[in-house]
Amino acid sequence: MKKGKTVLLHPSKRRKKETAVSLLFIAPLLLLTVAVTFLPIVTAFRWSLYDTKYLTLQEFVGLGNYKDIFTRGNAVGSIINSLWYVFGSLLLVFPAGIILAVLLNQKLKGRAVFRTFIIIPWVISQTITAMLWRWIYNSSYGILTYLFQEIFGARVEFLTEALPARLSLLVANFWNSTPIVIIMMLAALQGISQNLYEAAKVDGSSAWQTFWRITLPLLKPTIAITMVMQSMEYFNMVTLLNTMTDGGPFKSTMTLSVYAYREGFIYWHVGTSSAISILILLLNMIFSILYIKLMSSRDS
Repeated sequence: MKKGKTVLLHPSKRRKKETAVSLLFIAPLLLLTVAVTFLPIVTAFRWSLYDTKYLTLQEFVGLGNYKDIFTRGNAVGSIINSLWYVFGSLLLVFPAGIILAVLLNQKLKGRAVFRTFIIIPWVISQTITAMLWRWIYNSSYGILTYLFQEIFGARVEFLTEALPARLSLLVANFWNSTPIVIIMMLAALQGISQNLYEAAKVDGSSAWQTFWRITLPLLKPTIAITMVMQSMEYFNMVTLLNTMTDGGPFKSTMTLSVYAYREGFIYWHVGTSSAISILILLLNMIFSILYIKLMSSRDS
């Protein structure tokens, strides 16, 4: 019998073969990404350049839809409302999420129970969350309205006045989205070596100094990623806002996402809705780049 011979490939050919195999394995993921991400973006940009009737492209108007949403539409007010909602939510959610994650990372009695219950608001759908908070804020029988009147002797219309409505949305979103920040921070805290904390304790570092000089710097990469994720979610959020206030009162809570939804699915101005969606995409990209650069500059 003839012994089989091992054929050795040239390094360049072996590299090409490995590249081909790698591309073959990631091809399904690339196709899925193109189908659910890039293709909708290209389609939305194309539709934003046309006047539309329902789902049919009509006359090519170029940047006309973009001009209309700024001149005759509510783009400027919606951008302001979006920034208010995004940054207000971030200012509430992240400090609370980091603090609660640090507390839940300690060896506490019943820690597993607390971790289980704290995730419940996040797994509840935004529709149910909105309906729950509408009941809490209801001007006739809402529990918060009743307590506020009993304690302060004043009646507040939480969802029918501009400033209370904005603050009410922030509170509802804080309750709904803080758990995901806690989960992300907890996961990052699990990766920090206990030797660092023991060394800090030996050096006489206080709890605050340990948090500020060890925990927070090591959490920065996770904070940056989570902040980008949550900013994009808040910019794109429709269900919670639309169910609670429907963009009111007097468009005071109409963010860009709600504006795009109403134009596209209520009035069937698909070209206008696409232009607003592209504007949301650009804002998401700008803020994502700014967050990453800010965190990188602080690290350096």
